[in-house]
Amino acid sequence: MYRPLRGILFLYECVRLAALVWAVGLTTGEGAAFPVLVYGVANALFLLMALFVRLDPIRYGVYVPLYTAGKVIAAVAALGWCVFSREQIVNAVFMEDDSMLTALGLLICIGLGDILSVCGGAVLNRRLKRGETVLPPEAAEPAANKPAAIKPVEYEL
Repeated sequence: MYRPLRGILFLYECVRLAALVWAVGLTTGEGAAFPVLVYGVANALFLLMALFVRLDPIRYGVYVPLYTAGKVIAAVAALGWCVFSREQIVNAVFMEDDSMLTALGLLICIGLGDILSVCGGAVLNRRLKRGETVLPPEAAEPAANKPAAIKPVEYEL
């Protein structure tokens, strides 16, 4: 079920997290680990959701709408940052501030990637919802395939 799409989303999330942490590190300067950790840890959840959906889309398909909604919020936040930082961006262009321009370029690439991953998440979500009606109940419920629980044995002493 869209195995290449799930793989691409996972690989994108790996690259995205590394680029995002690097961009935040560029804008905060040396030794400012706190913002990098806050943004990195929160965005690592996207990586984990993509990993879980990649491994077992039936069981973890409920994460896809959350993943898609988070990506929409991330794209809107990137656009908002660009709007509110327009003065800094213009100054960086005229002053040839390489770190700010690199961070801006990374943010634009991440924003475009997030928009594409929203589209991929929407396609995957639609496919999963359509697949739920086609799959037999045994395939949709992996717990039903487990053997019965072992009953405790009582001993007399």
